[in-house]
Parts: sequence; C-alpha cells; structure tokens
Amino acid sequence: MKIKSIDVNQLLLPIFQQMDEEQKPSFDRYIKYDRNNLSGHNKNRIIYAPNLAMRRIHQKLVSDLHRIRRPLPYAKGCMRNCSPIGHIAPHRHHQWFFITDIHSAYPSVNKEKLLDLIMSFKRNPTLNDEEYNRKFLEDFCLAKEGGLATGAPASPLLFNMYAGEFIDKALAKLCQKFNLTYTRYLDDLVFSGLEPIGKKKRKQILNIVRSAGFEVSYHKTFYYDLKQKPITLCGFGLEYGGRIFLPREYRQKIYHRIKEAITNHDHNFNKIAGFHGLLKLSLANHYKTGSETRILNLYRQYKLTKRKSTRQKNFLTRQPPIKFGGF
Repeated sequence: MKIKSIDVNQLLLPIFQQMDEEQKPSFDRYIKYDRNNLSGHNKNRIIYAPNLAMRRIHQKLVSDLHRIRRPLPYAKGCMRNCSPIGHIAPHRHHQWFFITDIHSAYPSVNKEKLLDLIMSFKRNPTLNDEEYNRKFLEDFCLAKEGGLATGAPASPLLFNMYAGEFIDKALAKLCQKFNLTYTRYLDDLVFSGLEPIGKKKRKQILNIVRSAGFEVSYHKTFYYDLKQKPITLCGFGLEYGGRIFLPREYRQKIYHRIKEAITNHDHNFNKIAGFHGLLKLSLANHYKTGSETRILNLYRQYKLTKRKSTRQKNFLTRQPPIKFGGF
C-alpha cells in the first residue's frame, strides 16, 4: 500500500478559525492528585483539560498524525491496537529484567526538537512555515511550564513520536547488540533477556535516556531475577514461566465491586465491564485460577441480574396499546 505524504500545513490546520467566536479553544488548568489503582503509584499532576473547541483541534491533529503511519514498534501505550498486555507479552519467557521510568516525561519534551520532528514529516521541508508551526504548538500543544500539556488528547501520540525518534532508535540498536528485548509504555521502559543484564549495560541504557534530555526516576528503577519473585508491569503481574496475572489485591477489589453492584442493583455496566475486561486481558495467556473463576462466574450473575432488571423496567414503562372503536 502506498503511504501518502502529509503536508504539515494541512496537518496543523488553523481549525480554530472555523469555530464559533463565542468559544475559543482553551485549556482549564488545575492540579490533580493522581492514583493508579493498578500500580499503586501516587502523584500530583498539572492537568490541562481542553474545552470543546480545543478538543476538536486535537481530534483532527491525532487523526492526521495517525495518517503519517510513522513506525513505532517499541511504543505499546496509548497507540492503536496496543495494551498493557502487549507491553508485557514480548518479555514473558525471559528471566532477567531491568525496568526504569522517565521522570516528568511530558514536561521534559523539548519544544525545538519537537518542532524539528514535526517539520520532518513534510517531504519538502523548505515549504513549511516554521513560525506558524511553532505558534501552533505553543498555543495548542505545549504547557505554560514547558513540555507537552498533560491532559491534551494529542499529547500521548506526540510523546510516542518524540520518544520513538530520540530514545527508541538508540535503545533498539543497543538492545540488538546485547540481545535484549525492549518495549516502552509511554514513560515506562522495560528491558529483558535470557542472561543477566550487567551494570555496564544498565549504565549505557540510562545514558541514552539522559542524552535525549530526560531524567530517570531512580526510585522506579529496578533490576530483577524473575526466578526470585514475580514483578509488576503496568499493574499486571508476571511470573517466571510466562504467566500474566492481576495481583491478588486488585482481584479482590474487582470481586467485591461486582458483588456490591449485584446487592445494590448498581447497573453502571461500563465500569463493571471495565473491571471484567482487565481480568480477561490477564487470562489470555494462562489457565484460570480458583479466584479468577469465581470472579468470572460472579460477573455472569451480574449480567443476568442486569438483563432481568432491564426487562422489568421496559415492561413497566411500556405504553399500553391504543384501542379503537371502544374495544
């Protein structure tokens, strides 16, 4: 299939000119205490929540960025057809793991390097308007504090493209040299192999990350022997032999949440289905344990209860048939 060349001037259209004058694109900036229920990590984040006009601009930008079809083989987060399991699966049958995390990944993105990357998408760069593209990024994609705006819909894809260019390429060459497997889930970097990953190798890996302008979160940097104990990646557990599972604490949370929904007739189906979907993801690569089987059976009971309640509600709200001629 022939890949279409994307004009950056078309890619970064001034869509805001098409919006109503009453609502200009803008962000609502606030601080959020963020807790990841799977991994258990806590962090205060500056969030940029887009209004409707800004969201439309980012939807168009994301659509056009996807049309470029820039290969990102190591990016496994916030990409089409990618998931946490896709991030973990390439490492399933390895023993030695080196895991690290990029500190403040979005704020660390360099504006000039991002601009150069976007300019390179054009087949003929001389036709690009650099100042216009710079202003577009400043007005619609970058935070006041610097770097990408956390919460902007296009930020994950822009970051993946940025990291794919300035981190992934160099790390891929190094991993090929050392016979390591590498994947990245946004700012979480995982390296694994069949042989120990020595200090010199780990130091070279971290030097590549730092040379790209990022800092490493040393409190999230670990070296594991999977034979000693399972590890947690993106909230999922991985044990020696390749079994991927949800940690016991989270399985218990799912079980009690579904049981509570049945007892209280809580029919927020999307939330319960999301819990069920996480469990199903982890079951794709191994047999079901007793606790996982109990959760699946309870979820089936929940679906039956919801279906019965829906039928009763439809029956009670059904309009009586119209009678003609007194009959």
